Amino acid sequence: MSRRSLPCMATVLVLLCAMSGCYYPLNEDNLVGHYKGVYAGGVEDLVIRRDGTFSQTFRKAEAVEYSNSGTWEIRGDGVVLRRFVRAMHHARLEFDPQLVDEEKAAWDDMAQVLILSPDYWLTRQPSAGNGADSGSPGTTHP
Repeated sequence: MSRRSLPCMATVLVLLCAMSGCYYPLNEDNLVGHYKGVYAGGVEDLVIRRDGTFSQTFRKAEAVEYSNSGTWEIRGDGVVLRRFVRAMHHARLEFDPQLVDEEKAAWDDMAQVLILSPDYWLTRQPSAGNGADSGSPGTTHP
């Protein structure tokens, strides 16, 4: 094998990996951050912090409908949120906030999304400082 073919083979491997949707296991580094969901006429912000806690706030027309905090842990390929306020009723798809002991969310690494149900998900927000250590939502970019 020549030296010139090594960079070519590396490029092909990287492209194959990208096209096949390489799987990156869920870990603290790719989970911690600020998430946002837009539904039921409002906006939900969820901040997952490195210390194992989270906070969530749901606003409609700048009025806070609820604020909550709890703890989280990675379990398998998803995350468990303890003392989570579920904003959407899964069957009726309407705003119906309810405090639950545990809410299991799937993680989609490619889309950077926490999926609570097919119609209820939170998207990770890109930011210069995601606020996950300070407790603030950070700076979101449109």
